[in-house]
Amino acid sequence: NPLITHKYSADPYAMVYDGRVYLYMTGDETMYEADGNIKKNNYSNIDTIRVISSEDLVNWTDHGDIYAAGKRGQATWGNNSWAPAACWKMIDGKPKFFLYFANSGNGIGVVTSTSPVGPWKDPLGHPLVSRSTKGLGVCEWLFDPGVVIDEKGDAYLSFGGGPKSDGSKIVKLGNDMISF
Repeated sequence: NPLITHKYSADPYAMVYDGRVYLYMTGDETMYEADGNIKKNNYSNIDTIRVISSEDLVNWTDHGDIYAAGKRGQATWGNNSWAPAACWKMIDGKPKFFLYFANSGNGIGVVTSTSPVGPWKDPLGHPLVSRSTKGLGVCEWLFDPGVVIDEKGDAYLSFGGGPKSDGSKIVKLGNDMISF
């Protein structure tokens, strides 16, 4: 029972908010040669995140594409938006939504919204995690973010990997969810 068949969608990440499950997924498109033949995908054009939601896990609503990075996106400093992770947190008495994504394997970005489906804004104007982030150790690929908020309200972001890494990384996020 596929949830979405009309678009490429990978790397799903679930978030529950107000009785709905939201799935955020890497969006991709078929790549073509100049002559119109399909070519091998090099994943360089992935600049969308797909979002669907459901109240019953049977019937799904397609909320369209989120342009997180790239020329059409909010985070114009990045080229790609892969493997999203989403969460929400009450900040100043209001729900705020956070969508973390990988800029290929080169960093982790974040966009924010007051709704689980946007519109989204880039609150930093640069990656949250980059190769210049202090304390990373050896981290070959800065990708595949995951976010969790524990029972005390503390939030953690995990990411990274690669054969030349000294392991995946976990950082504690600030109360604003966009700092350490």
